[in-house]
Amino acid sequence: INNPVPVYTQEDFVNMKQDSNYILLNDIVLTNYKIQTANFASLDGNGYKITIKSFDIDLATVQGEFNFGLFNEIKENTVIKNLTVNYNLDITNSFVSLVSGYTTLNLINIESLNFGTLAGINNGLIYNCFVNEFKYNNLVDILNIYTSNILNNTQTNSYIGGFVGVNNGIISNSRSELKLRTNKGFVGGFVSQNSGIITSSYYKNALLINLGEDETTSRTAGFVNENLGEIKFSFVEGDQTCIDNGRYLSSHLSDYCLTASTSVGGFIYSNDGNIEDCYSNLSITSQSYSGGFVYSNKGKINRCYSANKNSNENSEAHAPFIAIKETFKLEDMKKLITNCFYLNIDKSSINNKLVKGL
Repeated sequence: INNPVPVYTQEDFVNMKQDSNYILLNDIVLTNYKIQTANFASLDGNGYKITIKSFDIDLATVQGEFNFGLFNEIKENTVIKNLTVNYNLDITNSFVSLVSGYTTLNLINIESLNFGTLAGINNGLIYNCFVNEFKYNNLVDILNIYTSNILNNTQTNSYIGGFVGVNNGIISNSRSELKLRTNKGFVGGFVSQNSGIITSSYYKNALLINLGEDETTSRTAGFVNENLGEIKFSFVEGDQTCIDNGRYLSSHLSDYCLTASTSVGGFIYSNDGNIEDCYSNLSITSQSYSGGFVYSNKGKINRCYSANKNSNENSEAHAPFIAIKETFKLEDMKKLITNCFYLNIDKSSINNKLVKGL
């Protein structure tokens, strides 16, 4: 791109114009930030960082769907590349507060939430972007998200992803290390719902805590919660410094990377699309059912593996690759899941007729 417009300050950033090309020329700190729509042609982060310290959001004005992130939405023809995003939030008002020791985003009285650190919804192209671990007082911490819809006496439909909430576009060569805790929602460590393409991306040093107890509004997955599109050459894993027989655990609070009251998929919760050359290596504890790689599958999974430690290993409720709570015909599923395996430290036989345990 010839002659992109330079971005030096917050003022430059919030005044980016539709269909224009931009490039960061230094790190930027955003304060009292009003979430923008990315409808410019391109933004080249140029290896620099954008750090968000505080937001200017009036939830009383939100009607229906609320898209939260550095950008509420990335438009179809927009390209964002080479950008690092940090959340280092100050406790400044009721929107951001300390609850039970956690820095908490209070997203209340919202009908529907799409949460992603980079974008609530992506319809464009994201390439080589990175979301760092959340920090409070410059120390790595867990970002807590609290949602409710008390005024309307209904549940908030929450789609929560560490990188992007809902992806309809393309995400390539990108990564997140954000640790998340939420009172409920459809949670994915990288993306909540994908109907586009995700390739060559990862969620590392994973830690997700989902306290929701209703299976209809709360489900958890290490990488993507619901896949309707394509995912290739991607992975989710715990902390490589905390290893149990080749399986990565968590070094933060407990050994478990994924903690949930409801059902869990180590890599994906529900797959109706195509997944190739991916893996999950982390630890799971769930009060319901779990699958080390996938919970429910109606799509194709090829050349994938799981190496997960579960708090209830060898339990029928916790399968090393695909959860068995979902009913399926074995011969039909064999056509959908091919060339896959799981690390079988505990000699589990639950998935042996479908996936090879090594």
